[in-house]
Order: sequence, then structure tokens, then C-alpha cells
Amino acid sequence: MDITYRTYLYRASFFAAMLIGCCTQSLKAASTPLDSIGVEYEDGRKVIIHQLEAKETYYGLSRKYHVSVKNIIAANRNKALKIGDTVRIPAETMSVAANTSTTTTAQQPTAPPPTLAQDEYTSYKVGKGETLFTISKRFIISVESIKRANGLANDSIKVGAILKIPHEELPPPPVTANEIILTDTTTNDEADVEIPANRYGIREMTEKGIGVWIDDLNQESGSMLALHKTAPIGTVIKITNPMTQRTTFAKVVGKFADTAETQNAIIVISKSAASLIGVLDRRFQVEIAYGAPNEEN
Repeated sequence: MDITYRTYLYRASFFAAMLIGCCTQSLKAASTPLDSIGVEYEDGRKVIIHQLEAKETYYGLSRKYHVSVKNIIAANRNKALKIGDTVRIPAETMSVAANTSTTTTAQQPTAPPPTLAQDEYTSYKVGKGETLFTISKRFIISVESIKRANGLANDSIKVGAILKIPHEELPPPPVTANEIILTDTTTNDEADVEIPANRYGIREMTEKGIGVWIDDLNQESGSMLALHKTAPIGTVIKITNPMTQRTTFAKVVGKFADTAETQNAIIVISKSAASLIGVLDRRFQVEIAYGAPNEEN
């Protein structure tokens, strides 16, 4: 009886070990693609590493991994296949993600990321379940600064992606003329109306405050241009930098809207005008003067 019981325990232990081994192999096979020797993540995208065996071709690999032949050839630069060599198999979702990213970029162009020196940022690999918000809390930096440092158009990030985390908050990207110029709603009849001149028809208007310059405020008529909220289009404004006491003139070509960049500004000028008065910073102190028609009593 004792011998029989021991034999039973031995056989039960043997089959249990076999079962555990089979389950382990099954789990390993489920997590690692068929016949691959490993998986890598490149820019947050899954790449399977496959070791070549006899008679394997690009076409055969595409059928085995369900990835297009074109994508496999592109990932391996169309190299000749030799037994024992490794090839990179990009997951099919890589192509889809790339196409989606391209479409998003085409629809919502973003400003190019600023150039950061190596001591101005920390490289960080995105972990599973992490978001830009959780990463921003970890490094005590805003989500917007992380997005600008990496040229991200939205808050979507992928596991394994390498992000640049700036050590300091980054300034907002410069606004463009299209973003701040208000569309002129004046009708043609109103535009043709001229205020009759008289000996008291013009009064000098002076203002002091914040000025802003932008890169792409240019027209065929010239580059010494300005945007002002109330001065009529065509008005010539005298612009003085109180720090350098340098003065120039610019022609008003439109009005501007309030944005984060133009908040509390009294005038927006072209880069050419800013250069002539010795302005370096995008926002600066300025004094302006221009002639405005008297209001009728």
C-alpha cells in the first residue's frame, strides 16, 4: 500500500510538472511572435526580430507575420537574405500609426520643435500607462512645454517613445500674421468714404505700452508694416523704442486680435520695423504717435 501510494505521488508530480511546463511555453509563445528571437520598440512602434532559416523569403515572412512585403523590405533596406541573419519585421500597426500621424500633421501643422542643448533636457522613455499629464507631474513641467520640445500636435504618446523633457518652461511659439490679423468687415462703400480735411481736421494721438513683432508681416508694398486696433488702414505710425531712442515709421495694414502673444499690446509691427529701432525681445516697451481725424461735433 505504501509503495503504491508513493508511485501515485511520483506520477502525479511528474504530470503536474509537465502541465506547468506546457503552460509556461504557451504563455511565452503568446507574448513572443512565432519564430521571433525578440521584440524591440523603435520610436514607440513594435518591431519583431526574426532569425532567418533555410529557404525563407520576404514573401514568406510577410505571410507568417501578416505584414506587407513592402514594409518588411523597407525596414531592412532590401538587403539580401542569408541563413542565420536577423531581419526586422515592423508590426502592421506601425504603418497605420505612421499614416495616421502624417494625416494629423497635414491637417494640423505644428511649429518645429526648438533646438535644445543636451544640458537643457532629459531623455525619458514612456512607460506603460503613462500620459503626458503624469509625466509632466513627475518632472514638474507643463504638458505644453513637453509637447513643444517634441513637436507633438496632440496629447497622444506611445509606450516606448523617447521624449525630451525640458528643464525649464519653453516660451510659446511665435504667432503668425494669419493668427492675429482680423478680417476687415468694412464694405466697399464704407472704405471709399473720405473725411473732408480742414485746418483742425487732424489731431495727434500718442500711446505708450507693449509692442510685439512677428516674422511674416510683409506685403508687396513693403515690409515696414503694423497692425493697430483703432488706427485706420493706411495710417502711418511713428514708432519709438524708449530704451534706444531709435525711431521708425510703419504703415497700418490691419487690426490684430488678442492672443497669448499679443495680450495687452498696443501695436504689432513687422520684424523689419523692429530691427530698425533696436528691438531684441518679441515683446517690448514702445511709444507710438499718429494722426487721427477729429470726431465731428
